[in-house]
Amino acid sequence: MGVTGGCLMKTRIVSIVQMILGFAILGAIFWRLHESGQTAKLLEALQQASGNASMLVAAIATIGVCLLICAIRWQLILKAQDLHIHFGRVLSIFFVGHFFNAFILGSTGGDVVKAYYVATESQHRRTEAVSTVFIDRIIGLLALLVLLCFVTLFRLKYILAHTETRMAMFFNLAVLVCLVGGLLLVFGQNILDRWPLFRKLRDRTSVGDILAKVYDAFHLCLSHRGLVLQTFLISLLNHTFVVLSGYFIGRALGLPLHFIDYLTVLPIVNLVAAIPITPAGLGTREAATMFLLSTMGVPEATSVTLSLLMYGATLAWSLLGGVVYAGYVVNRGKAKVDNVDSDRAG
Repeated sequence: MGVTGGCLMKTRIVSIVQMILGFAILGAIFWRLHESGQTAKLLEALQQASGNASMLVAAIATIGVCLLICAIRWQLILKAQDLHIHFGRVLSIFFVGHFFNAFILGSTGGDVVKAYYVATESQHRRTEAVSTVFIDRIIGLLALLVLLCFVTLFRLKYILAHTETRMAMFFNLAVLVCLVGGLLLVFGQNILDRWPLFRKLRDRTSVGDILAKVYDAFHLCLSHRGLVLQTFLISLLNHTFVVLSGYFIGRALGLPLHFIDYLTVLPIVNLVAAIPITPAGLGTREAATMFLLSTMGVPEATSVTLSLLMYGATLAWSLLGGVVYAGYVVNRGKAKVDNVDSDRAG
């Protein structure tokens, strides 16, 4: 087995382990609901939501707006790297990655798929193209953490009054410190020049050349204040629309919560779900939602239903990504057949 085959095998094993863990957490949650006699409430919540189809449609439409916003943000980063890809193509690649996020590889795997396809569109600057996927992810994460800081300050009295929200606050701060500290450490000084190990890698190996290109791509974007501000504001808009989608689903479930309540909880849930422990945050998302909404008096069964319906709204758009991916596969197959026919004719 070659190096590529070994990497693929390891990726599959990790994906399988993540899937098992996700279903195990979800199974434990449903067992908890069963033991506490809330299974019937779970069904009641689903029936309540199904009777408010307009709110569910609004939630799905809002997620669609989120995905469009994210694709716009990614194209801005691509343009900053002098990669001019038609927006329709960027949107298609984005939806293919979204499909893999939800159904196959989880969030990090979806990023790898996006990186692969955007690299094929940028033969002359493949490394920079791949880097844009992860730059996009970092800016989105940074915006989410800043949003959480503002919400924490605004609702500090409420957050300090509950053990669950205090724990969430410390978790958010820890992630923010690690992210900002890491960015300052890496980009506050040119580590490729200052650190002998990186300097040797850059000057003597092909891997070092790739690292230098990645570093330059990140440094170009993160030192471009206008681009950072623009993509940061777009990210805040995206996160707000995600919360709005949850608000619509909450309305469908008949929850007596205000938008600010969802703004307090759902960004934390999204942060937890972004940790690549399970595929697409399966199980961890439901656990975090149940844990945090309990401070607002929401029954556990309703919290789990809210989380699953939000995931369902995302899955609806992932199916579109699956259709786009099928189109890629079909077109690739046609291209191979045409090439074979051309070779035979020659």
